[in-house]
Amino acid sequence: MIEIAKIAWVIILIRYILFSALLGAFIGWVTNIVAIKLIFRPYKAINILGLFTLQGVLPKRKNELAIAIGQTVEQELLSSEEIFQYLQNPQLQEKVTKGVITSVKERIEKYVPNIIPGIRETITGILDKVIVKEVDRYFRETFPKTCKEIENSLPIAKLIEEKVNQLDFRELERIVIAIAQRELKHIEVLGGILGFIIGLIQGIISYLILT
Repeated sequence: MIEIAKIAWVIILIRYILFSALLGAFIGWVTNIVAIKLIFRPYKAINILGLFTLQGVLPKRKNELAIAIGQTVEQELLSSEEIFQYLQNPQLQEKVTKGVITSVKERIEKYVPNIIPGIRETITGILDKVIVKEVDRYFRETFPKTCKEIENSLPIAKLIEEKVNQLDFRELERIVIAIAQRELKHIEVLGGILGFIIGLIQGIISYLILT
């Protein structure tokens, strides 16, 4: 009878510890799911019995987040100076030259009558040389000055701040979850694993205290 009682006690103990571990896993898993949801939701502040206000972390800090992103992008990632340095490159000059020449040729073909044979080709040839020369001069002399003037007044941080403030957080949530779905699942699973371990330890400690 004593052996049977011991076996029954061991079975009860194992069940208790296992239940404690599984309960901890469930709580840890659900807690992490809720924590992830609370990053975005609720979108609008909800007053809870007049005691406190509940709102998602990102919606609540939207203005601060917008300012921080704008300043970080301008100072660390993409300054106005870097933008105009990129614009001042031979590839852009070549594209502008080709675009102007193409546009001029279309106008000549449209508006210059082809009464005298070769008149269009002559005009086009002359204008091609003028355009190439003038575009080159513009990029060497005028464009850098223009860029400098615009650079000093281009509010990149402010523009990004306004864009972030205009974001629809429902759409942002959908995008983030779609991109980081695997990582978010790992966080949920990790919460379950940690909860299981904590519950297991609690069960063992409770057994030691009771015995």
